[in-house]
Amino acid sequence: MDAEPRTIRVTKKMAFVPAEIGARLGDTIEWVNKDILFHTATVKGGWDVLIPANGTASLAVSETGQVEY
Repeated sequence: MDAEPRTIRVTKKMAFVPAEIGARLGDTIEWVNKDILFHTATVKGGWDVLIPANGTASLAVSETGQVEY
């Protein structure tokens, strides 16, 4: 039986916490930006998510593999 997709929350206040996560295909990663400036979560040659100041942004995991952002 496949596990249900889940939402993984990463908070940004001076640094991304947690720094490493394990996401599965179909999971959603949600970034919560608690800074007064916008930030991005970027994978070189891959995706780029703009996270507004004091806001959130999310990305559904659609590919398998290990990435660094």
